Amino acid sequence: MPSSAAMTSGVRRELFDQRISPLLKRVYEPVIVPTLLEQLFGLVEGMIADDISENFGKWSQENILLITYGDSICNAQEEKPLKTLARFLSKSLNDVITGVHILPFTPFTSDDGFAVQDYMQVNPKLGDWKDIEAIAQDFDLMVDMVINHISSQHSWFQQFRQGQKPGCDYFITVDPGTDVSGVVRPRSTHLLVATETVNGIQQVWATFSADQIDVNFANPDVLLEFVRVIRFYVQAGAKYVRLDAIGYLWKELERPAFIYPRPMR
Repeated sequence: MPSSAAMTSGVRRELFDQRISPLLKRVYEPVIVPTLLEQLFGLVEGMIADDISENFGKWSQENILLITYGDSICNAQEEKPLKTLARFLSKSLNDVITGVHILPFTPFTSDDGFAVQDYMQVNPKLGDWKDIEAIAQDFDLMVDMVINHISSQHSWFQQFRQGQKPGCDYFITVDPGTDVSGVVRPRSTHLLVATETVNGIQQVWATFSADQIDVNFANPDVLLEFVRVIRFYVQAGAKYVRLDAIGYLWKELERPAFIYPRPMR
């Protein structure tokens, strides 16, 4: 297996398939796996390292991460909070911490950032991508990937309501009379949200709130969408990506449990 020597594209693809194909087959129908592998490899090929050996030193007791919202530290001036945060980190914590975990900094509609309206933008009230990249240059950056659900105002859900691609295929609808009482979730609100669409009222799965609509990872196109987002975050300087609410990702009414073994392996 190549380690120090640069790998050819063919070798990269072979190793990628060996690692990823068995995982995909646990979740998706085997007939679609070859095409899905091709699509995934095309997204990440340029980011695959020549040395693929496991780095067991990536976490240790020497790692100290600060967790913060983008606007936890502000000043009385007109400076955007992310610039203030960057200055504070460099001036006061440069020799104290190794990394910083910035909680969701994208545009949102509720839940302190965990109802994402646009994954590819920085909330303009906080700053911009240059501010994020500046922090990532000096510290190991962790970002939140709110992966289970999106804001009801996200363009995908607006597409769902209008019956437009691709969003019309990205969500989970359930017949109104279905018994969902066995679904495990940390909320007492209704699981299903009645949503007005061009096809009439649809009952849509929403684990956390009516403004946080769950996406459907049973559709492999949703997986591809989020891989694109993660790739974008890595290119912006993220070293770690926290997958928020990952245990609720897979939905099966007949298996009312938290963290389904099949897709979580």
